[in-house]
Order: sequence, then structure tokens, then C-alpha cells
Amino acid sequence: YDCRHQLNNWREAWPVAKREWCCKHGGRSCERASAAGSKGCHVPCHYKEFNSTCAMRVAWLLEHRIAPGAGACKTALQTVRGECPGACTGCPLEDVGCPREVAGAPLA
Repeated sequence: YDCRHQLNNWREAWPVAKREWCCKHGGRSCERASAAGSKGCHVPCHYKEFNSTCAMRVAWLLEHRIAPGAGACKTALQTVRGECPGACTGCPLEDVGCPREVAGAPLA
């Protein structure tokens, strides 16, 4: 499976088998429960003319704007937190669903 294809819309676009494979092998599309029952990374993020969730916005940035590598996910999440202040502050790095190889160090 190509786990980057349609990553910004994986819940709707990917069949269950692909979701499971990509979660197991690449750390993408993994459903995680957020702390204290909050929606965490699945809250709406309205940026310019785009409406998505914090996690989907991070995935889009990783696919289109931020070079892969150590710390890429952290950089994308920091960008999203700046684009959607308030909405994405409850989105922890470990719940974004980044592949293990780009997750980098935890946010301070």
C-alpha cells in the first residue's frame, strides 16, 4: 500500500485493510484515544478556505509543504497550532498519527 496517497483524507478514502496495514507498518492512520476524553487531534481546524481536523492538516503539510525527516511531524504540528490557535492546542504529537520515522522528539 502507498500510505502517503490520500493521507489527508484516509478515514474516508482508505479501505479498512489499508488502514490496518498502514498503521501497523508505517504508523499512519492509527486511531488513538486522546487523554481525558477530548477530541485531541480530531477537532476542526479552519485555516483560510480549508476545513479539516488538526491531524488532517498536519498530514497535508507533511505531504505537501514540509520535507520528510526527523522532526518533520513536530514542525508540522507547531505550524498547525499557529494556524489554528486554540483549536489544536489539545493535539499531542503522539496522537497526530505520524510515521515513526518522522515523529522526532516530543514537543516541550
